[in-house]
Amino acid sequence: MLTGASVSVLRAAVMFSFIALGNTFNKNSSIYNSLAASALLLLCFDPLLLWDVGFQLSYSAVLGIVITQRYIFDWFYFQNRLARKIWQVISVSIAAQVFTLPICIFYFHQVPLLFLISNLIAIPLASVVLWSCIILIFVSPIPVVAFFAGKIIWALIWLLNHAVLFINNLPFSLWDGISISFFETLLLYTIIISMLYWLTKKNKFAFKAGIAGIAIFTGIFALKDWQFSGQKKFIVYDIPANKAIDFIQGNNYQFIGDSDLTKDGMLQNFHLKPACISYMINRNAPDKLELFQKNNFYQFHDKRIVMIDTGIVYKPMTKKINVNYIVISKNPKLYINQLAEVFNCNMYIFDSSNPMWKIDKWKKDCEELHLPFHSVPEQGAFITDL
Repeated sequence: MLTGASVSVLRAAVMFSFIALGNTFNKNSSIYNSLAASALLLLCFDPLLLWDVGFQLSYSAVLGIVITQRYIFDWFYFQNRLARKIWQVISVSIAAQVFTLPICIFYFHQVPLLFLISNLIAIPLASVVLWSCIILIFVSPIPVVAFFAGKIIWALIWLLNHAVLFINNLPFSLWDGISISFFETLLLYTIIISMLYWLTKKNKFAFKAGIAGIAIFTGIFALKDWQFSGQKKFIVYDIPANKAIDFIQGNNYQFIGDSDLTKDGMLQNFHLKPACISYMINRNAPDKLELFQKNNFYQFHDKRIVMIDTGIVYKPMTKKINVNYIVISKNPKLYINQLAEVFNCNMYIFDSSNPMWKIDKWKKDCEELHLPFHSVPEQGAFITDL
């Protein structure tokens, strides 16, 4: 309640309250029942929490700790008390990571490689911050003491954030660009559960199931890699007030659009990176594409594309030019009927850098002339396989 009772806080509080109540009353019931009861209560309050990433990660992490932490902790024994505490933090981190890994890959397309180092810093500091905040509540009636306590907490939070950011910026801190489907996520969990059951119960069938799951998972990845190596795509992205177009061939691509999208990391990560991950493209290599350009005209394999982002007046020709796509961007001053007198076009594409009132006017002109069109702001990104 002190933090505003946000959904993430309520989820954590209810989950751990059920566990704490069970321990308080010395009930010998399984901790899994406490976890299930808290999940049921939260889902009765809001069933859509089941699809909340924080909900899934919270319960996955706790299940991982409950199921595997004691086995991992028993791998090594240290007589030194400090060494045992450090190893305990490491074992908790590994246990939580095991069960949250498939979800992290599915939603965030990345695997943290230095999580052990970051957790060795983050977990102790977060604990100190938490207890410091509780102390601050009690000393808040004394302004002078509360002021200095607040300064100390601010410094601790600053240290925590910058330590995590420093580790995140280290080379090889992340393995990103991984794309898996829902089925592959379930397959990963099957592999993890089978291998854990084999390690803890020495069950041969579980080992065989785990190996079979690994073989299937590897085969799916190899097949996807082979399929994407031969892909040829033309994409006009739906990015408000921006021009963004990709020519894709295999794992290579060429981006044509506003420079802000390539300079601003946040814009690029939010709008363009998901497509790069989904289509496994990782190299901006125009020289490796069968793409030819002259002025506003592009030819990508056997497709002819005209890109118009400035006001141009085309004179009628005796023989019309055959093109596959005309992409109109940046609100140019032009008329569809004039373009129709010059080009035989299979599809007019109006991207999101144009105002809607202008797109509506162009759409009306296309409908009167019986010309096919695609409005990116209304119909979403235009994606075609060549």
